[in-house]
Amino acid sequence: MTTNTQDRIDARTRSGVDMRVWWMVLLPIAGALIGAVAITALWAPRLPAEIANQWAAGQVTTVRSLIATIAIVAGPAAVGWTVLAGYLVFGETRSAWTRRTTTGAISAITVTVSLALPIIVAPSLTVVDPWLAADPGILPFLVAAGVGLAVGISSGIAVRGDVTPSEAASRPTRQEEDAPTRWERRFVSPAALALLASGIVLVVLAATGLLWWGAGIAGGVIGLVGLCATRWRVTIVGDAVVSTPVMGPGRIRIDRVTRAHAETARSPLGPLGWGVRLDAPGRVALALGAASSLHVSDDVGRSFEIAMPDADRAAAILNESL
Repeated sequence: MTTNTQDRIDARTRSGVDMRVWWMVLLPIAGALIGAVAITALWAPRLPAEIANQWAAGQVTTVRSLIATIAIVAGPAAVGWTVLAGYLVFGETRSAWTRRTTTGAISAITVTVSLALPIIVAPSLTVVDPWLAADPGILPFLVAAGVGLAVGISSGIAVRGDVTPSEAASRPTRQEEDAPTRWERRFVSPAALALLASGIVLVVLAATGLLWWGAGIAGGVIGLVGLCATRWRVTIVGDAVVSTPVMGPGRIRIDRVTRAHAETARSPLGPLGWGVRLDAPGRVALALGAASSLHVSDDVGRSFEIAMPDADRAAAILNESL
């Protein structure tokens, strides 16, 4: 490791996050979201009981309460920020390009949706009857998208592809890299397919006017997450287990496995449902809707669980060398 790289790593927090990620990416985007909500809330005394939300041919077609409007628009933006923060803080990427493009895309979408909130609410400031609110038109939303794109580009530039301390600790040694792949299993996650289908349904219903356009944005985010998590590859390399989404960024790697076993997966309808579960510090579970799950532990006490087919076979292969 060069001196410059070491200096960059030393400048980061103990959690392995570059402080620039907070000051140049996460905090500004959170500020845009909080600012949009705050401005809208300050307008409350001047607004009617219901707010125009959707227009067609210049006429209002949907009205909602201010609280519902904020929840429908700011909710997906908050989810986007949370996903971005989780990705930058806990995610491990395979390349600088993946890290930058993923950060830029999520940042752009989150900022654009945040800025859309005051654009939607503003026309109701000048009317008593929300059904008479003027159509803001497409131009303000294009401007919001342009600002979001600019923020996305700057966020992608701000996030470098340098190795973080947590990633460096999990990188395999030269001997481990040279170890042959002992077993690999690819499979489709029913849980992710359900997310993908739900997202497509929301987008279609919003496009046909049966749902508000904000539901279409939420559906797009849900569908994208489902698409990225649809196919998974679990690989056993030496005494390490690597779980990677085939169509999405990031991976989870557990090195120096000391114990492995398979069991029936917990119910997908249990606490926190499908997705990533952080049961306790050092314990991560991927609930992907399979009937069985592989449990592994390493030599420093971390544990990992992934619901997958052939979990018993994977555990047997790992235990052969333990």
